[in-house]
Amino acid sequence: MQNYTVKTLYPGENILLTPDHLTYSPYVYLNMRTCKKSQDNAGLEDAHLRPQRAAVINAKPAIPYATPEIVIPLEKMEEIRTVLIYDIKRGLLKNTSNMMGTPTNTDPQGHLYATAYGWGGLPIDDAD
Repeated sequence: MQNYTVKTLYPGENILLTPDHLTYSPYVYLNMRTCKKSQDNAGLEDAHLRPQRAAVINAKPAIPYATPEIVIPLEKMEEIRTVLIYDIKRGLLKNTSNMMGTPTNTDPQGHLYATAYGWGGLPIDDAD
């Protein structure tokens, strides 16, 4: 499944998600990015303890989430993913500036490569 960006939030910001924000499902995938104070284990522990655990998500779904049936057999999906990753390693992805974002401002092929490779990226304007 490809995840698109609805909004990047910064400290103190919030958003009320409505059905108009959604594309292919009534659910959202939340991703949180924090900065480490230092590159050692203490910096990593601080990043986990302080900002990540302080986040508050008030989610009240009308329909409880259930994992969807996989449309493509797992073996076939991994085969496709392996080919896409090989393409990236060979340098076939030339433009990474529009791999993440909304369905209207994201390059579909670049987004497919990014999700296959596991990049949980931000839109270019927020990826500093």
